[in-house]
Order: sequence, then structure tokens, then C-alpha cells
Amino acid sequence: MVERVAGNTLVVFVDEAQRLELDHYEWLRDVQDELGRRGVRMFIFLVGQPGILNRKSSFRQSVDTSQIVSRFMVDEMRFQGFRTGDDLKMSLGAYDTSVFPDGSDWPYTRFFLQRAFDTGFRLGKQQQTVWKAFEAAHCRARFDFTMEIPMEYLARTVEIALTDNMEHDGAGFALSPACWARAVEESNFVAALEALRIIFVDDAAYRQ
Repeated sequence: MVERVAGNTLVVFVDEAQRLELDHYEWLRDVQDELGRRGVRMFIFLVGQPGILNRKSSFRQSVDTSQIVSRFMVDEMRFQGFRTGDDLKMSLGAYDTSVFPDGSDWPYTRFFLQRAFDTGFRLGKQQQTVWKAFEAAHCRARFDFTMEIPMEYLARTVEIALTDNMEHDGAGFALSPACWARAVEESNFVAALEALRIIFVDDAAYRQ
């Protein structure tokens, strides 16, 4: 592939990297070495769940596997969720502008709430209402870390809000704070944060 584009660099993204075993890393090492002999530099980005950090720690404990860390796990970067209401605007607005099928007049918001959309309703204008719904759920759970919303739970909340309210569509209709509160609750956002609590707390401690 690199030769076809007359290049000397290969970048590989490995998703769900927490599932890789030692044999997989040794295979990647062999491929990297072979490419190096052919003058090709191979960069690998591991993308995974927090469990990948446990794997990194275990590799560090042994001389035989510490090289895996030095090769493939030098730097860490945690993906951050949405941290303010303004952060939501672009993602919510995408539901108002992304169409399916291509070339049609049917953005996702309009598909679910046609009459409301045609009379001015836009998800992109509801970012503060949505943020407050998540914020209220976060407060009720009494979490002691700064709130952030993982993309998965924003998308799930929007899907629930749209599908649950199709029957209420009408001219002038808008998703109310109560609608969003129910959608956030059904998205399992609080349960997800409870499971990720240690990640958020450790991150806050690191920032201090």
C-alpha cells in the first residue's frame, strides 16, 4: 500500500485495543520491524476502553513485555466528552443538516418531527436545554467530579427524544425540558458515569 502511493509512512489505527493480547503486539512489532527494513516508518494508534491502561501497567511489570510499552504505549490521550452547553451545539446541529438519502430534503430532525421542523424547530438551538437535563441528572446522582457527556450518551439521548415524541409532532412543537429529562434518564447516562467514576476522578487529580 505504501509503495503504491510512493510514500514511506504507514499510520495504523487499532480500535478496541483493550482486547489485544501479547501475541497481537508481537505480530505488530514484527510487521513494524519488517517495514523498517524496507524503509517504511509505521506509527500505531491504539484506541480503546480504560482497560487498556491496565494492560499497559501489566506489560511494564516484566522485562519481556516492557518493550511493548516503549513501542506502542508511550503517550496517552483521553478522549473528552462534552463539557459545556456550547459544546453540544455543533453535534446537535448536525441532526438538522445531515440528510438521508443524500440529495433529499430530509435531515434527521425533519424525518422524526416533520411539522415541527418545517415551522422552525431545530435541535441545534436546544443545546442549553439538553445540557441542563444532563446537569440535573448529574446533580441528582451526587457525583463529585466535573460533568462531561460521552458522545455515545448524547447520541442515545437524542435518539430516544426523537423516537419517543414522533407522535406529538405538530406545527410549533418543541422538545420540552421534561422530554429531555426522560430521554437522559432512559439513556443510562448516570449508570455509565458511575462505571467510569474512577476515570473522571483520576483525571481531576491529575489536572490538579
